Amino acid sequence: MFYFTKKRKITGAYPKIDGNTFLIWEPCSINHAEVVPGFTKYLLDLGYSVSVLVEPERIYEGLFSLFDENERVYLNRMPGKNVRKFLLKNGLAGAKGILISTLTDKIAIRDIPLAPGQKIICVSHDVCDDDALIDDRTITLRRMDGRVKTIVVNPHYFGEVPLRDKNGIVNFISVGALRTKRRNADLLVETAQKLYRAGARDFTITVIGKGTLRGLPEELRRFFRILGRLEFRDMYKEIQQADFFLPLLDSLNPDHDRYITTGTSGSFQLIYGFLKPPVIASRFAGINGFDDRNSLIYENNVDLADAMEKAIRMTACDYSAMRENLRLYTESLYRESLENIRRLIGENAG
Repeated sequence: MFYFTKKRKITGAYPKIDGNTFLIWEPCSINHAEVVPGFTKYLLDLGYSVSVLVEPERIYEGLFSLFDENERVYLNRMPGKNVRKFLLKNGLAGAKGILISTLTDKIAIRDIPLAPGQKIICVSHDVCDDDALIDDRTITLRRMDGRVKTIVVNPHYFGEVPLRDKNGIVNFISVGALRTKRRNADLLVETAQKLYRAGARDFTITVIGKGTLRGLPEELRRFFRILGRLEFRDMYKEIQQADFFLPLLDSLNPDHDRYITTGTSGSFQLIYGFLKPPVIASRFAGINGFDDRNSLIYENNVDLADAMEKAIRMTACDYSAMRENLRLYTESLYRESLENIRRLIGENAG
């Protein structure tokens, strides 16, 4: 395991547990690891030591690279199959409880043996997919559309992030796979073409994630940085250098309805955590905490170019004010989430 000390000690694969430990387990080997630092911070703020069980590769990629050194955080190097075996055999050992950061039926929750007073909490990322497993003690990252009652805890802390002034060449960033189900990549190219034809030159578009932008016109290539999938530490660095975030959600795409109904997007966690004002379609704004004070909102896809042009022309002073409003919202969201998880742990008897 890794301890958050200057020496970064590495020991065996058995999870570190003391008398005041809360376990966090991310059973998904590829997705959702980005929520783990945020849940860790909440548990630290509630006074627990935290022992993290996540696929070791995510740790090596720098998932916690922005975290301050902390001797109450243990990053274990147990693969998922070993975690499952451990939990079925030993339960939570001496831990106070476990937060499973992606609800899963791969190991039935009821099969984890619990001692009196131990707590088990689960997180759903899509209440439609997890419908049969959800109850009113399930965490979701935002309020759902009314079909189920859940507890909102939004994990958007990645570490202490220094703020910087707006770039002279405005850097827009998009993070996530370039697939129609997730974001409208064609819209991005069409919008860049509109900006170019309107004479805009002071911008860069950074794209992080699997996939490519096919048919990118020659004259636009110098405005794009297509970086592919990055390790967490490199992704964090790129986001810190950006000015605005492009979720690229499409109001006309039924696949994107989940971002205002049953699920959410990791892009929102990055926006909150790194304080990067989004340029976002109005349909997806309000329910996720965005308004005209903390973001740039456009109505229809054809309006994205105008919103990005407004971002390019925005003064440094106005940009700082927008970011400050975003900070105020995220701090409020953090306080609400901390109180919700405090109450949930207090009420949850395992």
